[in-house]
Amino acid sequence: MTTEPAADTPIIEPVADSSATTALVEAIKARYVEAADAVLATIPKHLQPLVPKELDAEGKLRWFAAAQGTGIFGGAGSVPTTDRGKPSTTPKVADLADLPPLARMARGYRS
Repeated sequence: MTTEPAADTPIIEPVADSSATTALVEAIKARYVEAADAVLATIPKHLQPLVPKELDAEGKLRWFAAAQGTGIFGGAGSVPTTDRGKPSTTPKVADLADLPPLARMARGYRS
């Protein structure tokens, strides 16, 4: 059986040496900023101005993940294939034998 803590008892015990804890937290933050800078360094130079400057390291990583999801940093992107055949609107050559006499005469005046 587990015993429930009293309502006034803190869940997290305070650390006696807070300077060591503060130093550890600062070291972890510094490594996190270094990791964020390393990830953001993979952005091409011409797209670097898109990164918001006012965000902290976590915000920049979240922004990068969202931007990467859109495909902006994916390289060339997807280009649709083109049709190399004749266009479907190629005009048909009229058979003069099927035309009425007036249409045949009018056809003779075209160049």
